[in-house]
Amino acid sequence: MSDTANITFDEMRVVDDNRKGTPDEVRFEDGKSYDLPLRSADRWVKRGAAHFTSPEDAAKARGASSDVALNLQDRDRRDPSGTRRQPEATGGKEANGNGGSDLGKKTVAELKALAANLGVDLTGLTTKAEIVAAIERDVQIKTAVAEGNFDDLTVAELQKVAADQNIDLTGKAEKADIIEAVKAGYSPVVAG
Repeated sequence: MSDTANITFDEMRVVDDNRKGTPDEVRFEDGKSYDLPLRSADRWVKRGAAHFTSPEDAAKARGASSDVALNLQDRDRRDPSGTRRQPEATGGKEANGNGGSDLGKKTVAELKALAANLGVDLTGLTTKAEIVAAIERDVQIKTAVAEGNFDDLTVAELQKVAADQNIDLTGKAEKADIIEAVKAGYSPVVAG
């Protein structure tokens, strides 16, 4: 099974990241098809910017980004005059469980305070969307660790869990070996 799906863009889109506005920006042209990772393909379709090129691509990718709340469609982010507003955050639920308001509704200052409370490193992050994504990923990581789903973590995330737990990864270079070591040495933190 392929790790990509083919989608066709219904409008020209530029990826809103640190390369936007530079010669290295990633641009998707209206009417053209692209093979993208399943999660990215699903997110573009959910945003209403593209459609799956075939039913097979839809079946492969549909739901791949289900762990990310995409409450706002792109068409909903236009003001009544038809001009584009700034992209809002993806709108995940509040990470600390108090309340249930969307992260995208918080100010940058509120998000930074929440990130500090959760211990989320915001070094190098400059936009609200990046901060929200970091908080959402932190929640995903903590959930995966709590459930013992270490396979869902990247090598860097596994190394951080190992460091936090004082798990020795000497000689462990492959992800499978790191996961095995983390699983063997992990002790849940019990609140007391």
